[in-house]
Amino acid sequence: MHGTWWIAYVSMFSLRNIAFVIFGALGALAPVSAQNSRTAEQIVQMRCTVCHRVDLLEQQRLTSQGWEREVAKMRGWGAAVDDSETAAIAAYLASRYSPPGPKPVRVTDDSSAAGNLLKMRCTVCHGTDLIEAQRLDAAGWRRELVKMTGWGAQLSPDEIELLIGHLAP
Repeated sequence: MHGTWWIAYVSMFSLRNIAFVIFGALGALAPVSAQNSRTAEQIVQMRCTVCHRVDLLEQQRLTSQGWEREVAKMRGWGAAVDDSETAAIAAYLASRYSPPGPKPVRVTDDSSAAGNLLKMRCTVCHGTDLIEAQRLDAAGWRRELVKMTGWGAQLSPDEIELLIGHLAP
């Protein structure tokens, strides 16, 4: 009888440990399942609109590759986006905020006054592929150029207007 009690106790103890392991594993998987069930739009709202207003996203009009670079850049700057969310965010933004829009700008083939100003002032910090990927209208370019002057770009009001006339369709 004494030996039977010990076997029952060990069996219950083992079953209890197994139950703890199973429920612990299920509990650890729950956030992952909840995270995977989020829509891309919800992920963008959680991760992107914490810092950026939707109108900034709307004005970008980037291609899929442009959005992928943008998400990678934001991650490099500390955005709380993990690997599993990156592709979903870029795909959603590309489906929602991509061309068509105003035509792309050609930076490298332009030797006009505005084209030279663009090369001298803008490509100091930005690659031509980034500038050419933008699909902004005149208001979007104005916001962008005024923002850049706030960050140190040396552009006079007349130069801003010259660039807007060149960049916007």
